[in-house]
This record gives sequence, C-alpha cells and structure tokens, in this order.
Amino acid sequence: MVDCVILGDSIGVGVSQFLPQCISRARVGNRTTAINPIDATVVIISTGSNDYGYNNAADLERVRSQITGRVVWILPANPLRRLNILNISTNYNDSVVELQNISSDRVHPTIAGYREIALQIRLNHF
Repeated sequence: MVDCVILGDSIGVGVSQFLPQCISRARVGNRTTAINPIDATVVIISTGSNDYGYNNAADLERVRSQITGRVVWILPANPLRRLNILNISTNYNDSVVELQNISSDRVHPTIAGYREIALQIRLNHF
C-alpha cells in the first residue's frame, strides 16, 4: 500500500503541488464518477466541484466504500456537494478540510489557499 494518494479534481491538483510526498491521481474537470479509488495509508479526496446537475451522494459512497485507509475530504464550495461529503465523512469517521482563501471564481483556492490546505493536511494527518 502506498503512503499517500490524492484523488479528485482541480483542487486536488492544486493541493498536490504542496504535498509532493503524495501520488496524485487528481485531474482538472474530474467529476466524482471519474474517480477510481486507490487505497493508501492516507487518501485525500477533492471532489464535488464539477458534479453540477445531479446528486453525487451515491458516487461518493461508491468511492469511499472501496478505501480502507484514512480519508481526508477537501470540502467543495457548493453547499449541496459539501453536505453530501459531510454526510459520508461522518458515516466513515473521516476528516474534512475547509477550502482556504477562495479565489474570485468562488470555486478554487488561491495559491496561498492551496498551500494552507496542504499544511493543514500535513500537520493533522501525517
């Protein structure tokens, strides 16, 4: 099993720049349906920002149910997607990290925000 993997969308891509010890399987534009779970000691998941137009709860459950390592979810800005992730994280006793320093697009963090998210993950989960 690998030590750390980052799954998900562009926010995961941004965070991966500040967590070089993690394998990144995040891709810009990924929806939750595109995530192929990889087990690791720590699995960081950033998803939901591209899941517009449908309720992603079943997809989140599919992803999470295939992981046995510790999971850290990066919460998206979208309120419904946040709620779905909070429900899943509570069911599995996972950790969550809030977005930091959200940029003018109201979806992505600034560079400083990515750095802060990575720092929180590093301090609390490694």
